[in-house]
Amino acid sequence: MRRQPILMFIPNSSWRLPLLLVVASFFLWMVSTSHVSQHSFIQAAPIKYRLSTIAGVFSPTSKADGPVSTTQLDVPFFVVEAPNGDLYMTERFKIRKISNGNVITVAGDGLRGYSGDGGSALMASINLPGGMTWLPFTNELLFADTGNNVLRMIDSKGIISTVGGLSSGIGGFNGDGSILRNTQLSNPEKLIFRNNTLYIADKLNLRIRKVSFQPVTGFLNQTVSTVAGNGKNTSTGNEEGIPAILASIDTPYEMAFDSTNGDMYIADYGHNTIRKVSSGIITTVAGGGVTYQNNVLATLTTLDLPQSVAVSVSGEIFIADCCTIRKISKDGMITTIAGKRGSVGLSPDQSIDATNALLNSPQSLFINKNGEIVFSDHYNSLIRKLIPYCPTGTVMSPDGTICLEYCYGILQNMTNVCSGNGVCSSNNTCQCSNGYFGSQCQFYTCFGTNSSDANVCSKHGTCMGFNNCTCQEGWTGNECSIPVCIPVLGGTNQTVVCSNKVISGTSMYFEQIGSVNNLDSKNISLSSGDGTTNTRVQVIFPPSISKELLPYLNDTSVSLMASIYQQQNFTNSALRSPLISITVLNTTSGDEFSVQRLNNPISLIIPSRNLQDVLNPNLTCVYYDVTDNSWKQEGVSTIRNEGALSFTCLTNHLTTFGVIDVNYKKASRQDDTHQTTNAMDSNTIIAIVVGITGSVLLLGLIAAIIIWVISIYVKVKRRKNRQQASP
Repeated sequence: MRRQPILMFIPNSSWRLPLLLVVASFFLWMVSTSHVSQHSFIQAAPIKYRLSTIAGVFSPTSKADGPVSTTQLDVPFFVVEAPNGDLYMTERFKIRKISNGNVITVAGDGLRGYSGDGGSALMASINLPGGMTWLPFTNELLFADTGNNVLRMIDSKGIISTVGGLSSGIGGFNGDGSILRNTQLSNPEKLIFRNNTLYIADKLNLRIRKVSFQPVTGFLNQTVSTVAGNGKNTSTGNEEGIPAILASIDTPYEMAFDSTNGDMYIADYGHNTIRKVSSGIITTVAGGGVTYQNNVLATLTTLDLPQSVAVSVSGEIFIADCCTIRKISKDGMITTIAGKRGSVGLSPDQSIDATNALLNSPQSLFINKNGEIVFSDHYNSLIRKLIPYCPTGTVMSPDGTICLEYCYGILQNMTNVCSGNGVCSSNNTCQCSNGYFGSQCQFYTCFGTNSSDANVCSKHGTCMGFNNCTCQEGWTGNECSIPVCIPVLGGTNQTVVCSNKVISGTSMYFEQIGSVNNLDSKNISLSSGDGTTNTRVQVIFPPSISKELLPYLNDTSVSLMASIYQQQNFTNSALRSPLISITVLNTTSGDEFSVQRLNNPISLIIPSRNLQDVLNPNLTCVYYDVTDNSWKQEGVSTIRNEGALSFTCLTNHLTTFGVIDVNYKKASRQDDTHQTTNAMDSNTIIAIVVGITGSVLLLGLIAAIIIWVISIYVKVKRRKNRQQASP
């Protein structure tokens, strides 16, 4: 049986707004705490790095070519990986490579100078060579002869030539717009090819410049332009978010690109910052703080003369400054991963955390395919790498950014860790999502009640998961608190009784709507077979029904319950259609909302079995009023759809729309005096009834009144006559 409708109290306007603010604040707090509890970040262990030497020795020995374990290097500047996997490094007056465990010279005679174009690169003089890269299509080596202010190339035959900068070797700036060979450079350092474009860190010109490269003609006829830097090393004001070519950068040694989005990062050495150029706009991503800090946003710390920057495929940024190597994680937080701030020195290889080691001007970072950070330990004359590792009991994530913990044998990032109901915040420590508990989050609640509690799901169901009740027969709703009531015909076919289960010829529809706004223009279909046919009824809510219901419902979460009953035999039945019940409920309590006299009616489209019924003027839409167990027409109108062979009942009643009976044939007078036992305690049931039934009842009532009036008149007349006859 239905519960009584809820009576809503609406506060007066003087304190309605404060109340709404309180309710809104509480709602936001609930949302925020729920979000945190269910989607907390995994508190994984940070990745650590250990130091390993690739080439060079700790004590001075021979500088001649030889095995990496015995050959002394000459303060290497840059180290890069060739397309074939060999490592190339630039020293003071040479370029050498590390191949198959040996150090081999590829350019430079070991003397400072600028000579040798057109001849063997081994016989040429070079001066403090810087960055290196390989030309597209030919894989010929291009390097910055930094001390000579030119770019030089070594072809596949080992012949060296100058391809950029002035032949005089004099540094300076003669503007953009010239071809590379006629463009004056000043201490060019890092070189990068990206999308057939060469990028140059023109260090002492305080610019990052570029020039295109064509497959056949190379740099011929391609002009140089600036992409970042205005040639000044001091800013004139706030330079955040301005075009990069208008910003000042100071002595840029290196730049790097994010392979995923093309953003360029610049080691702004003189400004102690890392700058980012995205779509031509420059911003600061690290440095600019007041003190040197770790585990803070990178923009809140200071940097110490950063010379190198690299970006991993996962988007982490690595920086080499005076004495340390630092990492900016994807959330913008910075930490030191090797070296000690303010301390220089030489530390041997270690199997422990590299933050305990001493470095001496690390430079030229790059990240190899194994996720190792290769760099030049410049003044220690070593080529070294940082090998990432995870503490015992953890494992590295697939993207190499964190160390994942285990919770009870299941890896931290697996979907089934903590029973799939929480996050593994540390080793064997589960942080459960809202509604779950237990060491492995294996237990759950249904609407605040433990699943094993006898009172769970209102004692009428089983808690199958968090807030997931499976109801017993006869009950429905999220918490199984709403008794099922499917209106069906009683014994006389004119009374309506409540069935608490789905029986033959019936079906039930239940949906949690949430906001009443979701009822606007809602369209549902109800169908049920009677054994030989299948009847489908359509219910359409008006587009503005929420505006009419809001004064009654406020922000209450609502549910919609509807049912259909198809009688199996129409032969002796007064009703000529299925009964349809539609009810709007409070989702939490299951109480029914009672609203009448809607300005815009609800439409119920009910098919007819034949055209004769549609055209029959005695068939009309009515509702069943349980207060006196009678069929009524008030607030219900009928539209006959001859082409579609259907009736459209327009009802202004929302209160337990009840049952709609189209094609209500003329009933006998015996049927009009039906019994009403076991009738539903709903407010209204809509149906189609024979119009003459009401007329007969009305005529009977009028006749009774006339007879009563006449009898009273006769009595009064007789009394008056007796009084006149008395002496």
